[in-house]
Amino acid sequence: MSENVAIYGVTGALGREVQIALEVEHDGLGELIAVAGPRSAGQSVRWRGNEVEIIGPSEVELHNVDIAVFATSPEVAKAEAPKLLHAGAKVIDGSGSLPGAPLVWPRLASMKAVDFEVVSAVALPSGLASTLAPLVEALAAIEALGVARVVTVDVVQLTAASAAGKSGIDALSKQAVGLLGFQPVIDPAPFSHLLAFNTLTSPASVDEVDETRLARELVLLVPQLPLAPSLVTLWTPAFSGLTLVITLRAATRFDEAALGALTQAIEAHPDLAFADAQSPVESEDDEDGDGAGAVIAAVAPDAFALRDALDQDEVRLAPVSLTRDGALRVVAFADPLHRTALAAQELVARWVQAAEADA
Repeated sequence: MSENVAIYGVTGALGREVQIALEVEHDGLGELIAVAGPRSAGQSVRWRGNEVEIIGPSEVELHNVDIAVFATSPEVAKAEAPKLLHAGAKVIDGSGSLPGAPLVWPRLASMKAVDFEVVSAVALPSGLASTLAPLVEALAAIEALGVARVVTVDVVQLTAASAAGKSGIDALSKQAVGLLGFQPVIDPAPFSHLLAFNTLTSPASVDEVDETRLARELVLLVPQLPLAPSLVTLWTPAFSGLTLVITLRAATRFDEAALGALTQAIEAHPDLAFADAQSPVESEDDEDGDGAGAVIAAVAPDAFALRDALDQDEVRLAPVSLTRDGALRVVAFADPLHRTALAAQELVARWVQAAEADA
């Protein structure tokens, strides 16, 4: 028995990641129904060695869809998902905004409350919330021990062009090529200014919207520790990935015991991992003429970079540090597109298993 899956927004940055995740990681699926907007008309995608024509939402034969994944804007999900649900399909909303759908994330304790034999629609959180939620759950673990009570969480979000979708990735590529070729970049869209070799602030109004969504999603994902983080967003000239600089403050100063407790809670969490030291690397230089390259010293664990977190399914962290004013500082790196696609794949697998159990 196999389930047909429809991916809405299949040509976008997230849609492409979802397609790869489902094709590579899961064997219980049948046909792919590739859905995108008018700009993708006449195009096709490859699915298990075959070309699959992309169709518009109005062309989807609803009765032929078993599971649908929305890698689209909230507006598209809200318009199309109810039709699929009425036809008996299961729905995963990657925009996190489908009314009535529980917000879920694999590897969080709240996921255990979802019965996939009963529920027909689920929503996935933003990349920011899915990156921060595991850390918030680790904080809940140390609060339960009575080590310390966090009162403020300040988050600086360094986000890449992929957060603006495929158009953001394409824009950064064109801008970089143009600057290297000494050509003027006339149109910075979808960004407010040139992003290539630059850093941009996000408008305060946008930060407020993101901050509100983040607080709402954290309460749903980690209800035992509701927090309202303050947020500052900076756009960086990276194609993919997300970096968070998180400062945690308590009513009193944190101490070494609190640092140790948080470190242990992070090590125990299935969605968090500390960065490992990189192995020594041989360079291609042969200064001694003995045929052996020079050995470059191993990189210390705290010398961690965003590229080390790309294509990883966990949130990667540099060691937790204690600031001079008694706050805890955490630097986290993640690949939200990749992680969201893997989360969608796991949710699809849950429904496939439930269908097989009923067969």
